[in-house]
Amino acid sequence: MTYAIITGAHFFPYAWFYRTKAFAYMAGVISVGAMLLGLRVGPQELYLIPGFVAGAMVVLSALLVIAYKQNAKLYLEPVSAFSSV
Repeated sequence: MTYAIITGAHFFPYAWFYRTKAFAYMAGVISVGAMLLGLRVGPQELYLIPGFVAGAMVVLSALLVIAYKQNAKLYLEPVSAFSSV
């Protein structure tokens, strides 16, 4: 459960760095979802946690592809480090 929570929580900075809300949403979903699963299921069902995280990663990947396609033109513009100097 702890690894799943850390896996989810480490996506929060990516939301700021890449300016994509999908990372922030899924960071919360993965962290809280893994904690709730860990607290609710018995020892025989703990295999659900990595399955949940894997499924959430697939959803995150789909959301990132959608976000990229919406902003592809912005991402492909050349960036000049000294344009304001």
